[in-house]
Amino acid sequence: MNKLTKLADKYFSDKGSHKHNYTEVYEKYLSNFENKEIKLLEIGFAEGGSCSMWLDFFKNAQIFGADFYSKEDLKEYHLKNPYMENLTLSKKNLIERMENVFNNERFTFLQLDQSSRSDLLSLNYNFDVIIDDGSHIHGDIQQSLGILCRKLNKGGYYF
Repeated sequence: MNKLTKLADKYFSDKGSHKHNYTEVYEKYLSNFENKEIKLLEIGFAEGGSCSMWLDFFKNAQIFGADFYSKEDLKEYHLKNPYMENLTLSKKNLIERMENVFNNERFTFLQLDQSSRSDLLSLNYNFDVIIDDGSHIHGDIQQSLGILCRKLNKGGYYF
């Protein structure tokens, strides 16, 4: 098991071995950024497990987590409906885990609607890594890629 997968499992991210195992691919492409000062955007905050993983893996990165819902709505929803249903521990200390991400000086929460062109165009940053794990609606994914690929730095990755 690689380092990123271990972190994903530690923070109850669906990207680790408990669900999708995307971390095997992510580490292959992103390990060269591990100690660099990069900007990473993840669309789809959910419980914050992936953003926790990114903060731990990329020690010098600025991590941006975007979601349609507000911080308060995310906390309330996920307390009632933990995303990682098969892991009973994912609900344990959920608010504390989310707050640790929200309060990290290298983290910025962005409330945005992925289906809104104006929301996507309002992002005033360029990124080295963009991960779209948001609405999962084909039109939203296509629109996000079309707009956000222009905000991807040369040599960056879009997943």
